[in-house]
Amino acid sequence: MTNDTLTSIDTLHALKLLTRRQREQALAHADLPQLAANTPLADALMWLYRRQIVTSDDLMSLSQSVLRNYSGAELEQRLAILNQLVATLNLESLDVLRDEAVLTQQQYQFALDHLPGNVLLPTPGEALTWMVYSGVLPRAQLTMITQRVRAGGSDEARRIVEHTMARVKKHKKDVRGVILEGLFPGSRLAWLIIAPLALAGMVWYVVSGNSVPACEAADTQSAVTRMLNSARLENPSRMSLHDVKEAGYASSHKIRGCLATVEQDGEKMDFAYTVARDDSGSGNRIAYTGAQPLLVKARFGTIKDGEFAQQAKPLGREALEKAFRAGMDGARIMPQPRPAFSLTQSAERRREIAEIEPLAPCRELSPGVYSCRLLIERNDVLLSMLTGGSSVMQEGDFTFQRDAAGNGWSVTPQFAGELRQAQLKE
Repeated sequence: MTNDTLTSIDTLHALKLLTRRQREQALAHADLPQLAANTPLADALMWLYRRQIVTSDDLMSLSQSVLRNYSGAELEQRLAILNQLVATLNLESLDVLRDEAVLTQQQYQFALDHLPGNVLLPTPGEALTWMVYSGVLPRAQLTMITQRVRAGGSDEARRIVEHTMARVKKHKKDVRGVILEGLFPGSRLAWLIIAPLALAGMVWYVVSGNSVPACEAADTQSAVTRMLNSARLENPSRMSLHDVKEAGYASSHKIRGCLATVEQDGEKMDFAYTVARDDSGSGNRIAYTGAQPLLVKARFGTIKDGEFAQQAKPLGREALEKAFRAGMDGARIMPQPRPAFSLTQSAERRREIAEIEPLAPCRELSPGVYSCRLLIERNDVLLSMLTGGSSVMQEGDFTFQRDAAGNGWSVTPQFAGELRQAQLKE
C-alpha cells in the first residue's frame, strides 16, 4: 500500500465517485497492495469495479448524481472518468461476442463502429441486446445467430444468446407489449425520431424582432429537418418533414405547438415540435424542440387568450406538477430492471415523468380532495435502457388533497393504483 494508492482512492471519494463505505471496503481489500502507485483515477475506478466494490448499479447512480450536482469543469472531470470506464467495459463485452463466435467479424466491426460511449454494456448479453434494439443487428440476423449457437456454439455463447432472447421476451411482457414493435409496429423510423427528441434536445437560432416564427415558415422547417437528421443512427437516408400545421400559439409564453409527419424511405409517422422564443439573454433566440404529438395536441389545441386553457384549477399547473412528481418518488408500479448508464441526457430529461398536461378542470370529490384528468409523458426505463430516450403516453384520473394547513397539495394514498390504471395512449 502506498500513499499514491491511498491518494487515488481518497481522490475518488473526494470527487463523490466513491462512498465512505466503498472507500473503507477498498482500503481493507486484500488486493489493495496490487494497485500500482500513481494509478490514474479511471483505472482505480476500474479496479474497484472488477472487485464489485463499485457495481453497475452504482455507476448508474453516479451518472445521475454528477449530472444533478455538477456543471462546467467539475462535471467534465467526473464524466471523463466515467466515460473511460464505460468505453473499456463496452469494448470487452463486444470482444467476447467475437471471441465466442456469436458475431462474425463483419458483424463485430459494424458494432464496433457504432459502439455507444454513453450507455454501459457491462456483459456480453447486454451488448448483444443493445445491438438488437439499436438496429445494429437486425432481428433476422439474431434469429440466425440463435439457431447456429443453439446447434453448435460454446456453452458461453449459448448463455449469451439465451440471455438476450430472455431479455427480449421479458421487456415485451413488462411493458405490456409496448416495446419497439408494439409502440411503432414494424418501423425502424421510430429509432431515427427518438434519437433527436432525446439527444439533440433543441436547436437555437438568433433572430430579430419579437415574433415567433410560424410552424410552416421555410426557416422553421429547415431548422427542424436539420435537427432530425443531426442525430441519426447508421441509416444514411435522410428524413423529410411534411404536412406541417400549427396546433396552437400560447402568446403569453411565446411558444407555438406544431404538428407534422416525418418520412424516410417511404415510411411515415406522426411528429410534433415547438417553436419558442427566449428573451432572457442579450439576443433574441428561437428554440426548436421535438415533442410528443399527443401532448402538443392537448396542450396547444385549446389555447384561450394566449394562455393554456387547462390550468388544473383549483390546484394550478405548477402545484399539480410538484405534487405529482413528489408522489412518483414513492410509487413503483411494476418491477423495473436496472436502467442503462447514460451520459447523453440531462437529469431533468431523464426523469421518469417528462411532461404532465391537465386535460380538464379538476373535480371536487370531497372537501379538499380533487380528481384531475391528466395526460403524462413517461420515460419508460425498459425502453430508455436500450434507446436512451423512448417514452410512452398515459392518460388517467389522479386525486390530490390539500395539506393539513390548507395550503399545499399532495397526491392521495391511491396514487400508485391510479398510475397503474392509467391507460397507454397510441
